[in-house]
Amino acid sequence: METVIGYSSEPLHDAARYTDLLAQQQARQMLAENSMIEDFIAACQRCDANALATFAPMVTDWDAAKRKPRLANEPMPKRVQTVAEVIDEATDYPTGPSKTELTQLLLNLAFGTECHAVLAHQARQLLARAANTFAIHNAGVES
Repeated sequence: METVIGYSSEPLHDAARYTDLLAQQQARQMLAENSMIEDFIAACQRCDANALATFAPMVTDWDAAKRKPRLANEPMPKRVQTVAEVIDEATDYPTGPSKTELTQLLLNLAFGTECHAVLAHQARQLLARAANTFAIHNAGVES
């Protein structure tokens, strides 16, 4: 829904109204991000990397597009991402976990001497960063 802002002869009134609209938009964005973060963490807690991330935006299904010819004006097929794809996408951003950090955690788990509680804490921190990064970049609220 697009909000149309009209202008009056009172600039202070216009500025206050515009500030209120921005605050409302920011509140909606934060609510959407927090909801996506909660859904992300809940999906991770199911311990299934191939689980469908229904909270995530749909992505183009390139495999289906290759299998089925389509007309020029027909939209590309879409699909739901998996939890693994969502985590992988989060590694593309500087604020998300890096693939090196994820690999190091895997190596520590497999061959390290650190206790399970320490590794679990590190893993939860990396997933929280992934959740936050993914939500910031994907929970866009229309104005």
